[in-house]
Amino acid sequence: MAEVLLYHAQKGDKAPESVVYPEDERVRDALKYAVANHWPFVVHIEFAALSGKKKKRFMESLEGLLDQYPEHPFVLTHMGQLQPGACQRLIESHKNLYFHTGWTNSKAVRSSKQPWVNVFKGQHLTPEWRDLNI
Repeated sequence: MAEVLLYHAQKGDKAPESVVYPEDERVRDALKYAVANHWPFVVHIEFAALSGKKKKRFMESLEGLLDQYPEHPFVLTHMGQLQPGACQRLIESHKNLYFHTGWTNSKAVRSSKQPWVNVFKGQHLTPEWRDLNI
């Protein structure tokens, strides 16, 4: 199963906004299927494009799924567009959460108007990302 698109910001005329909360029946069905087949559940939420109550709802709902299935691996694509502190908090709270690093580099950030996370400074991980990885 590929990533489950929960929040995807509009990308100009290339892609519309997509909003599907983790408690949605479609998400729950996909998760049950992933669990039954021992597949990681890959989630796409662009937290940097969210704000206020919507961002809080997505975070609380995601953490609810992580807590409900503590033995099942979840993967958050594009690092969830989260900064190191938020990633560290999630890692410390949820041992079943992993981060996919696609679009988290200088080239992706420079070539896009999207709020991608850049884990690099030059050719090396930034100190915050290096420390978190270690």
